[in-house]
Amino acid sequence: MLKSLYVKNYALIDELEIDFSERLNIITGETGAGKSIMLGALGLIMGKRADVKVLADETNKCVVEAKFDIKQDGLQTYFEDNDLEYADELIIRREILPSGKSRAFINDSPATLDILQQLSDGLIDLHQQFDTLDLYKTSFQIKVLDALAGNAQVLKDYQALLIQYRTKVTGLKKLISERDLKSKELDFLKYQLSELSQIKLQKGEYETLEEELDVLSSSEEIKSVALLLSNGLEQQEPSVISTIQEMVRQTSFIQEKDKRFVALHDRLVVILEEAKDIANDAERIFESTEYDGKRIDFVQERLAVIHKMFKKHQANSSEELLSIIEGIELKIREIDGSDETITQYEMEIQRIEKDLEHLAASLSKSRQGVIKGLTTNLLKVLSEMAMGGASFEVEVKSQAQFLDTGKDQVEFFFSANKGSKLQKLKDVASGGETSRFALAVKSIIANAMHLSTMIFDEIDTGISGEVAHRMGEIMKQLSEKHQIITITHSPQIAAKADNHYFVFKQEDGKRTNSAIKLLDEENKVMEIAKMLSGAKPSDAAIANARSLINQ
Repeated sequence: MLKSLYVKNYALIDELEIDFSERLNIITGETGAGKSIMLGALGLIMGKRADVKVLADETNKCVVEAKFDIKQDGLQTYFEDNDLEYADELIIRREILPSGKSRAFINDSPATLDILQQLSDGLIDLHQQFDTLDLYKTSFQIKVLDALAGNAQVLKDYQALLIQYRTKVTGLKKLISERDLKSKELDFLKYQLSELSQIKLQKGEYETLEEELDVLSSSEEIKSVALLLSNGLEQQEPSVISTIQEMVRQTSFIQEKDKRFVALHDRLVVILEEAKDIANDAERIFESTEYDGKRIDFVQERLAVIHKMFKKHQANSSEELLSIIEGIELKIREIDGSDETITQYEMEIQRIEKDLEHLAASLSKSRQGVIKGLTTNLLKVLSEMAMGGASFEVEVKSQAQFLDTGKDQVEFFFSANKGSKLQKLKDVASGGETSRFALAVKSIIANAMHLSTMIFDEIDTGISGEVAHRMGEIMKQLSEKHQIITITHSPQIAAKADNHYFVFKQEDGKRTNSAIKLLDEENKVMEIAKMLSGAKPSDAAIANARSLINQ
């Protein structure tokens, strides 16, 4: 509920403050006195863009501040989600500086315009004669049905599941796209793997074969050197081994006489054993080494095959090429595994689709169930506002795809006059007719939808007499559970006020300034009498005004 509005240095307003009743607040005044200017100031509170042109005094800042009682509005979670400090009394302030910079505050904490817009949407419903855009939107029309049907929880469950569904569908499309892009790569990878698998490369094979080829290609030289060692150490006379054996004998004898030969003797023994080992190894090398032309050809061919793969895959060793093979195998497994992931996604999407279908059907059924009651009540209210010939229908079409609110597309069709063709609400031309329609709808859904404060700006234009009287009664009824603020030219509506405010112009010799005052009962009677008969109301007009107020 809007408790008060403070405005300073805005358009024709120098400074004013209004305290509102929690029920029906009526604002009247002369044309151009500034009634709608206050709504412009309130628009700043609702997050509308600011313009430095609204500054009455361009050297000072403009300030607009609104206080709300929000203890019944259930906004604690919203404040927590947006890191705002909650209090039952909400203060929203906008400032427009002479530089053109605009600032917004919620309970003295800086806030963005988006936050103001979201917050005010839950606090204020502003309706002007030609401002029925929300009502024209099919998204609002479906909200009307959902509010009357009590679909809040089912819709919440549906929308939460829809987010999962859309995330899964997006993920599936991405997986399929990636798989399709990699399909050609997969063929190439499989070709590479097949080619590499055919050579059956073993760990360290290339390096081992290189060593073997060196041996095979030098077999004659190897045999020659092995024979030289074997003969020189053991076979020739005197051989190196026989000479060392003699040295061992001599040092063994002499070491008993001269201890300096003990170490030399031991070292010669070691040399003798090593020489014998060398001779034996050289003999084995000689005997095992043979020239093998076929083996040379095989090793050379094998090395050529492996080297070709080295060059093709930019590898320098068997280990590097085997690592490349493992990498190709891994890529193939990943691409082949994407089919399994895609299948899992498709199965999950099918499961979610089934649940969404169930929830969408439930939403549709409950919407269909309230259309008859909405139509009956709406036509009844319209009839009371001199639109007895009006017709109204709700068209609900089921769509193939899942929409934000189910699978229903809702459209309101309306005709203000008997026998006229039903048209989409947005195509109905008369502002007065759509205003009465909007008031009728809001009177029906006010309790179902959270409309804490409703503001009507001159929606009674072109309406008078009994119709205006009935519109006033509807607003009065609404004010029993909702705060209503109405700017009107109709005395029949003004007479219903709990608080009646009068907007007027005053001059201080330099400029014209808009001001507002709360009328007491006597001034209220006089203002309504003036609205009935002019600036100098007759006794009959005054009596008529009293009669309207007392009805």
